[in-house]
Amino acid sequence: MDDAMTETLAYDVVEIVDAIELRAYAPSVVAEVSVEASDHQSAANQGFRPLARYIFGNNLPRDKIAMTTPVMADVPVPLRRWEVLLPLSA
Repeated sequence: MDDAMTETLAYDVVEIVDAIELRAYAPSVVAEVSVEASDHQSAANQGFRPLARYIFGNNLPRDKIAMTTPVMADVPVPLRRWEVLLPLSA
């Protein structure tokens, strides 16, 4: 998912097993939000919006932060957590 709209954090591939990469990411900050939702789509809508507002400048000191990958989701029901990794300098 690396394109003109996103930045992928630096990482080293530690190991490849079948089609799975084990990655070690550079030091970073995690911004996360937890939402209660009955299904994945509702959780995605509720969880991603506050993260998007934060990285698009609704933060102190009103800095815009690069949209980064990966975006991660933890999906136990009903509390779901969405995380985005940010460069350490964010």
